[in-house]
Amino acid sequence: GPEGSKPGDIYAPARKAVSATVVAVIIGTQGDSTGHFPHEFQAHLFQLALGFASEFEQLTCELGLASALHLLKHSPIECLDVPLAEGVLRRSLGRREAPFPQGAVSAHIELLARLPDGDRSHAAYRILKEYLRQLLRSFDVPLKIVFTTGTSAILPSVGLASIRYIPDIIACVRQNLRLLTPTRPNVSVCFETLGLLRELLRQCWPRIPHHMTELLEIFLHFYCDIQEVRRDVEYEDAPKDYDKLQNLCLQLYSLFIEMVSKDEKCFEDLLHFSEELAQRGASFRPLLVKPRQGAQISQK
Repeated sequence: GPEGSKPGDIYAPARKAVSATVVAVIIGTQGDSTGHFPHEFQAHLFQLALGFASEFEQLTCELGLASALHLLKHSPIECLDVPLAEGVLRRSLGRREAPFPQGAVSAHIELLARLPDGDRSHAAYRILKEYLRQLLRSFDVPLKIVFTTGTSAILPSVGLASIRYIPDIIACVRQNLRLLTPTRPNVSVCFETLGLLRELLRQCWPRIPHHMTELLEIFLHFYCDIQEVRRDVEYEDAPKDYDKLQNLCLQLYSLFIEMVSKDEKCFEDLLHFSEELAQRGASFRPLLVKPRQGAQISQK
C-alpha cells in the first residue's frame, strides 16, 4: 500500500467503491422521485456523493459524480451544499480521465439552473474563470470540446460581467480554430468554438467594436482555412461538414458586421478591409462589406 498506510487499508478503495455503488443504487432506484426522501437524508446523500466524487480511485469517483448529478437535478436546493459542490467539481475539472471533466461540466450546468439569479451569476462567473484557464492550457481535443461547450452554456448566466474575459475568450477561440488542418480536421471542436463565438457576440455586445481587428482576423483566417482544408481533405462527409462550417462562419460574420458597423469609425475601417479583400480575388466575395448609401471612405 501507499507509504504510511496500514496493512488493513488495502481494502479501503474496494469498500469505498462498494459504498459509492450503494449510494448510487439508492438514488438511481428512486428515479426523479428522490425528492420524496426527507430533506436531511437528501442532504446527507449529497455530501456522501461529493465525498466519493473527491476520491482518486476512478470507479468511486465516477459513481460519486453520477450520484451528485442526479441529486442536483432532483433534490430541493436547500438540500445541496453549493460551496462544497463547487470545490469538488473544480477538482474534477483538473483530472484528465475523460468522464470527470464531462461529468463536472454537466453538474455545473445543473447547479446553475437550480440557483436563484444573483447566486447564479456569481457562481457562473467563478466557473467561467476556471473553464477558460483549462481551455487555454489544454492541448487535448476532447477536453477542448468539453470546456468549449461548457463555456458556451454558462456565458448567458454570466451576462455582461463576462466582458472582463473577452481577451481570454478570443484567445481560446483563436487557439481552437487553428486545429482545423488538412491532416487532422477536428471539425467537432470547430463547430463548438463557433458556438462559443456566437455567445461572445451575444453576451459582450457593448465591447465587440473595441475588439474588431482581432475578430476580423479570426474570421478571415478561419474562412481561408476552410477553403484550404476542403481542397486537401478527402473523406466521405467532408463536403457536408465544410459547407456547414462555412455557412455558420458566414452567419456569425454577418452578425459581427452588423454589430460593429453601427460605429462610424469601425464602419470606415470595415470598408477599407473590404477593399483589400476585393483585391485578393473573387473567393473572398462573401466577406465583402457593402457600403451604406452615401457613405464615404475617409482618406488615410
